[in-house]
Amino acid sequence: MDIHLKKGFYILILIFGLNTAVLADGYFGDFNEPTKPVVDSSTISAEDDFSGAYLGIGGGIVAVTTEIKNLTSMDVTSQHLHSYGSDNFKSLGKFGFNADIFGGFGKVFKEKYYLGGEIFGNYNSPKTEDSYDYYVIDSENETQHLTNIDVEAKSHYSFGGDIRAGYTILPKAMIYLLVGFNYAYWDVKTLLVGGKIESGWKIIPTVSADFDKWSLGIMPGLGAEMKLSDRISLRLEYLHNFYCSFKRDIRKSGDIKDRSGNNDHWNSSIYTKVDPSSNLFTLKLSYLFY
Repeated sequence: MDIHLKKGFYILILIFGLNTAVLADGYFGDFNEPTKPVVDSSTISAEDDFSGAYLGIGGGIVAVTTEIKNLTSMDVTSQHLHSYGSDNFKSLGKFGFNADIFGGFGKVFKEKYYLGGEIFGNYNSPKTEDSYDYYVIDSENETQHLTNIDVEAKSHYSFGGDIRAGYTILPKAMIYLLVGFNYAYWDVKTLLVGGKIESGWKIIPTVSADFDKWSLGIMPGLGAEMKLSDRISLRLEYLHNFYCSFKRDIRKSGDIKDRSGNNDHWNSSIYTKVDPSSNLFTLKLSYLFY
């Protein structure tokens, strides 16, 4: 796990633990004051604390991973046909922050079991990107620098819904599992940056292959929730998103002048396949409407 994720996760756990301690103190009172009346926790209804509609906001840390496969080819025709190509695979990771808004409805059954559903909208900050060179061997078996490829994939916005199933471990605290879907908008860019072979006898054009795609993700997760007051709740939550992979093959052609002023015709093919996933650790505050 990324060191930043570990630090962030420990901070979230610490905050949640401190709030739990405050909550427990409020329940059981100060045992050093025997004259203080003891509250019978059996009279406090978990159904009253968690049942109903709610709205909330949240924020935390996110780690995005994109596995990107690029197949590129370039044919340049002047006096002769010259073909170049590359086959590259990259696993790119990036750490950042996320924010979300959500709303839903849930109900406690038999004082212990919780079932509910919610919808949400997310913002994620990370953008995964990389750049790499590829080379060609000329007829004299010398390595000539040809060009480089820039790749970038990002998904800043998504929305979805989930179902939560929980168990109340205290009248004002519960743990839960969830499963849902997350529909994310992905923006992918691949750029073959043009240049020329060092001997100067051939010029290579710059070709871009940009596309966007909505991708559906399956989203399992787990968390814990506790009441800070009659209407305010705090959650600590972990989510993982498995997104469907997607791909695009973009073909372009054109003409470019060489150093002698002659027109060279070129054809290019850029195939890009993206297999993304993400991990989120978030703190969430919600307001319950009875």
